[in-house]
Order: sequence, then C-alpha cells, then structure tokens
Amino acid sequence: MRGKLNYLIILLFGLNPFVHFVFATTFEPITIKSHIKESDVLINGEVSSIEVIDKGGFIRSKITIELDKWLGVEVVNNRVEIYAPGGEINGKRFHVAGAPEFIIGEKVVVFLNIVKDELWVSNLGLGKYSVKRIGKRKIIVNQIFPGKPGVGQMDLD
Repeated sequence: MRGKLNYLIILLFGLNPFVHFVFATTFEPITIKSHIKESDVLINGEVSSIEVIDKGGFIRSKITIELDKWLGVEVVNNRVEIYAPGGEINGKRFHVAGAPEFIIGEKVVVFLNIVKDELWVSNLGLGKYSVKRIGKRKIIVNQIFPGKPGVGQMDLD
C-alpha cells in the first residue's frame, strides 16, 4: 500500500507542469559583536558607483565606496571596491534573496570578508547598514532587521 501511495504522490506532483519549486532565504539576527568576530574588514563611507559584472555566468555587483573610516584592509586613495551577489546585465538578471542593496550616494557601514583577494559583504544583507540622521544623532539601520534595536539599528557615534 505504501508503495502505491508514493507512486501516486510522484505522479500527481512530480510530473505536474503546474507544480513549481520555491526556495526561500531565512535570516537569524546577528549582533554587532558577532559581525566583528566573523568579519575580516569593517568600512564606513559613501557608495560612489555600482557596476554589474558577469564573471563566467556568475552575475555580481561591484560597489565602489569612498571611505571615511576603515579597519582591517589596506586602502589606496580612500576608496575600496566590494562585491555582492546578483544584479542585472545585458538583460540577464541574477536575484539573490536577502542580498544587500546599495544606492549611489548612500552612506553605509559594511562588514566584509576577504574571499580570493576580493572583499565580499558578510552574511548577505545582514552585513550592510545604511547611515541615517535623526536630529543630531547618526544611526545605522540594517535592511533585513530595520526595526530591531541592538541588531537592526544602533547609534553610530
């Protein structure tokens, strides 16, 4: 009986052209302390350019940051290039759920890891914080957990 049931399930779902598989990215909050332990580099600056690159079918974004402060990396001319998965180039789009989103002119704090001599954003969108001004205070806000104090938003000063 069990064999017939498995066969029926495969027949109904496995061969059905209307059934689509869905994948999801889930995130657990990461404290700043954990970010510091897990990351190789920490930067604070402004996004000056974004270029999407197709490297052998792997589409990624190269983000140039004009730096105000940095830790853990040698820098030339106060500028660094960092990478994040995804982007769109020549009509080809590669979307990674939870990947960090950058905007030219945006002030950011980013946790990075060195991978094959390149700087990659740590933990996808969890590793990128936008700098926001509230009155005289500057806070950093994470795109994944923007409303979670201590994880998604903190004082910068």
